[in-house]
Amino acid sequence: AMLGAGMTVNFFPLWFGEKASKGGLDFSPIAVFTIYGCAPLGISAFTIIMQKVGRRLGRIETTLACKAAGISLLVWLAFEERRGVCVGAYLVRTWLMNCTAALTKSILNDYVTKANRAKWNSLE
Repeated sequence: AMLGAGMTVNFFPLWFGEKASKGGLDFSPIAVFTIYGCAPLGISAFTIIMQKVGRRLGRIETTLACKAAGISLLVWLAFEERRGVCVGAYLVRTWLMNCTAALTKSILNDYVTKANRAKWNSLE
């Protein structure tokens, strides 16, 4: 979100569905819907996985690793041309960038006083 991708990445599946003549990947509407349906399922699965990873590596380290990997995938996605790889990179990037919300919320609750939580929570 800090890189400004939050509003644009949500619409990538629509670009996947655009005709190839318009620069899209020419996916069927059902394929686009399937991509939209896989995103929240993967986020849920990755959230459970990353909570377990966070217990071993640390919550901050896990969050930073997920965010760094997600940003790297977004940059790589800009240069990728293969359809299946684009969709896979998009989904994994979405899962990684959104699966750490519970970890960051727990860090916030542990280290910020109640009087300042709303202020710091609005930054995320």
